[in-house]
Amino acid sequence: MSIVIKDMEMPKTCKECPFSDHEAWCLIPGDWRERYYCPEDERSEHCPLIELSQWIPYNERPPEDRQNCLVTAKALNSFYIDIVSFATDLYSVDKYDFYDKKGKPGWYFFDSNLGYVELPDVVAWQPSPEPYQEAKNDVR
Repeated sequence: MSIVIKDMEMPKTCKECPFSDHEAWCLIPGDWRERYYCPEDERSEHCPLIELSQWIPYNERPPEDRQNCLVTAKALNSFYIDIVSFATDLYSVDKYDFYDKKGKPGWYFFDSNLGYVELPDVVAWQPSPEPYQEAKNDVR
């Protein structure tokens, strides 16, 4: 997606959206190549108004086991973003580094000097984004 719209109330259907042509297509500003079909009485899953940063509070719903995620974690008086993994049982990731975490869920990453490290104080997460892919030039 090419644009994220902030400070705008999310329309309930495509017909109510200012970016819809109110016929059948969503026209995304800034990128004439991206057009999505608008369903009749609902919002398309490809809606450009849905921000890429759909944070899910960790205390509401944890991710799936061994899922890589973009997380917001708390450190002292601020927050930071990182990419880590989630496990429903940290002990199953590594029984030596997480010897005291059997049956406990948690966030972790691997450090080449320290081994597996738990990341405490994660407050929200979202699935990690897809890696960047270069556009293929269309040679005619």
